[in-house]
Amino acid sequence: PVLDGYWIDANANYVWKSQTYTVVPDPNTIISSYGLLGVNVGLSPDDGEWRVAIFARNLLDQHFVNSIFENFFDPSGYAQGIAVEARRTIGATLDFKFGP
Repeated sequence: PVLDGYWIDANANYVWKSQTYTVVPDPNTIISSYGLLGVNVGLSPDDGEWRVAIFARNLLDQHFVNSIFENFFDPSGYAQGIAVEARRTIGATLDFKFGP
């Protein structure tokens, strides 16, 4: 507890993805390894009826692609697929409990 009747909770996570091929054995489709850090800090009352929190995903703003493939329109070229998680995201949540 931090204040009379209120709690602060926090968590962090780290995910590591090793180097991988999108198309085996094409060395032009290797996706480099990367790591993603996420954090979440919240405040809630003792009864747990609600919780307000701030969060960050990909806190270190690690840029990466989720696929590399040959370009259909340019046989000598490649295209990359960018993942939604490839950019830092910061936000807030408000959770409520309903029912008994």
